[in-house]
Amino acid sequence: MTGGSKGLGAVICRKFAAEGCNVAINFNSDADAAEALAQDLRASSGTKAITVKAVRSQKPLFTRAKTTTIRKC
Repeated sequence: MTGGSKGLGAVICRKFAAEGCNVAINFNSDADAAEALAQDLRASSGTKAITVKAVRSQKPLFTRAKTTTIRKC
C-alpha cells in the first residue's frame, strides 16, 4: 500500500489485514510509523505485514521494494 503508514493508507492496510490479507506497507521517509503499523497488524490480525521503502522516481529502490514484497508476502 503506497503511503500505507499514515492516514487513509493506514486505514486501508488495517482493513486488508482484518480481512486476512498480507500487507506490504510502503513508506518514503517515516520508517518508524510504518514499522509501528506493521507490528500492530501482525499482533492484531496474525497476518504478514512488512515495510518497504520505495520511491517510484528512484527505479532501483522501487524495483527492490517490489521484489521484497513478492518474496515476503
